[in-house]
Amino acid sequence: MSSESLHIQYQEEPDDHFMNTMKKGLIAMSDKAKGPWECQFQTYAFSVKDKDGEMIAGLEGYTLYGCLCISNIWIEESHRKQGLGTNLVDKAEKLGRTRGCSFALIITFDFYDVIPFYEKLGYTVEVTMTGFEKDSTKLTLKKSL
Repeated sequence: MSSESLHIQYQEEPDDHFMNTMKKGLIAMSDKAKGPWECQFQTYAFSVKDKDGEMIAGLEGYTLYGCLCISNIWIEESHRKQGLGTNLVDKAEKLGRTRGCSFALIITFDFYDVIPFYEKLGYTVEVTMTGFEKDSTKLTLKKSL
């Protein structure tokens, strides 16, 4: 196939077809390299809603190859320090265990000022990556499940 017959397309928000095709392709590639995995790539999300049905908190991530990854946690400011974060992380960790995960990762930035919270839950900083805008640092924290 020549490069003249190929077309590179940009998507601001990848659609389901793109995501499903990528997932299937990556699973096939990794299965070929290492054999079938017990814990395949699978996304998840938890949300907390108030009495009016408005979302006030959420956590999202994925499981992959024995790892529970927590990509994002958000709690509306007026509902912080009430146990929602702990409850959300606990629910995610329980899900990870049911999916065969042996450890969890949380990815965050230093400006969120949440490292003491995660350390209290048993996470330790494994990776720090500098060079982001406004002198920000990305951190990856790890915990055994």
